[in-house]
Amino acid sequence: MYPDTARYRENIMSSGRTSSELISVLYVLMLCLFWNPVDCGVIALTKQNFDSFVRSSDVVFVNFYADWCRFSQLLTPVFEEAAKKVETDIPGSEQRAVFAKINCDEEIEICTKFHISKYPTLKLFRSGNVAKREYRGQRSIDALAEHVKKQLEDPVIEFHDADDLDDLGQSKKSKRNIIGFFASKDTNTYAAFSRVASILRDECDFHAGFGEVSLKERTGGDSIMYRPPNGRPDMAFVGDISRLELLFTWIVDKCNPLVREISFENAEVQNLCIQKKFIVCICSFSG
Repeated sequence: MYPDTARYRENIMSSGRTSSELISVLYVLMLCLFWNPVDCGVIALTKQNFDSFVRSSDVVFVNFYADWCRFSQLLTPVFEEAAKKVETDIPGSEQRAVFAKINCDEEIEICTKFHISKYPTLKLFRSGNVAKREYRGQRSIDALAEHVKKQLEDPVIEFHDADDLDDLGQSKKSKRNIIGFFASKDTNTYAAFSRVASILRDECDFHAGFGEVSLKERTGGDSIMYRPPNGRPDMAFVGDISRLELLFTWIVDKCNPLVREISFENAEVQNLCIQKKFIVCICSFSG
């Protein structure tokens, strides 16, 4: 499924937290603290608090589950321990990364909205935007914790020499690359670039150079280019970089091809309770 750019636009254009969103988050945390202290590592979300909560948190890792599903039952204690591990390993991380759960037997509207048809399904939300790919890695305490901890890392790779970019995009299977050239990190243009990188970090690799190293590409000011795979020519962004919505739409278009290759690595190979699933594949054979 391709990104819902309209929903993404709406969310990324919201700067800061409204008072109602903060009140909703505080309300949920207070319930966790005083009502059910044993389950404080994982927040239960409902229709009433879901939207405001995910928009008010940098990273929310959500377990969509069903009580009747044996695999959901097995994952529950693992998910809770992973939440505790992240809090222990990164002090203060609970204010940036939250583990949450949604009971799909009760919250049918939310689960339908995100096309949940198998349990448990794990999805990541960044600043209110759902990641395109659901989590399909190992379901161990360490693996789940490492996945969330990775989301807290800076998604932008800084280069210190222009020659470091020469090998990007040379391979047919290499990831798509977005490269930014900025005067410094303390600019509105880099702030927009960094925020888009955080949301689309799974789709493209983001690189940035600052100051002298990027001077050659900044004759007309800060600039951004897209480097496709297989050594094809770079494409420059020609709009106003500080316009977050415009930049986001352009990068979404470059990072998400209309046709994706399905491999064993990215296909789903897990124990799940499945309600229904339809897959359309375009296959090519060589021999």
